[in-house]
Amino acid sequence: MKVINGLSFEEDKAYYSKRKQEEVESKFPQYMKQMGKSHTEVIEVYLNVSREVARCKEITLVSEVIDANIAILEYSQKDICGNESSSQENQKIKMVNENGWKIDDIEIGL
Repeated sequence: MKVINGLSFEEDKAYYSKRKQEEVESKFPQYMKQMGKSHTEVIEVYLNVSREVARCKEITLVSEVIDANIAILEYSQKDICGNESSSQENQKIKMVNENGWKIDDIEIGL
């Protein structure tokens, strides 16, 4: 719900592992060049896309495996906004425990 209502970039980053944050930040110069946008504008595009995806997906937890400081969560997701993809999609989220659970990787199977 927070994503749909709008998060700041700093709030969004808090949900990701240090490794994932560094990976995303390292791609910003490439994104800025490709999009012809400033760092701030790229962040706004990213947050808008995240907001739209969150608003248009019905997500159901399929499985959860926790092994020490790593968790793998698998979800099924379906578009509920009538966009191109109306088939069932899968999402696998790897989380690590870094002073609380943080997203480390996301795989989406269409």
